[in-house]
Amino acid sequence: MAAQNAPNDEVKSKTILGMIMLEDLSSFDLDTLITDYNENNDQHIVEPIGDNSALVFRIDEELVMISHIDFPIPSSDLKFVAKYAYNWVSSLKDLRVS
Repeated sequence: MAAQNAPNDEVKSKTILGMIMLEDLSSFDLDTLITDYNENNDQHIVEPIGDNSALVFRIDEELVMISHIDFPIPSSDLKFVAKYAYNWVSSLKDLRVS
């Protein structure tokens, strides 16, 4: 009964969740990310705190968090996101996702 009386307000999140696929566990480097981003964008990473396993920083006024999760991405998720991997054109083939 409580669920029937619960308010039907829609909560709108401003959170964006993204995934990147790395070739191996050692292919992510925090310093390289910061340098590459700052050299190629008008906005810059500010106040980075963390290491290669977890990182928090700001770009303009937006708070960004990156975390390594040592768990394979489910193949159903890979199939969806690999289509948009503009910098890895052969990702569907390489990952053997059909």
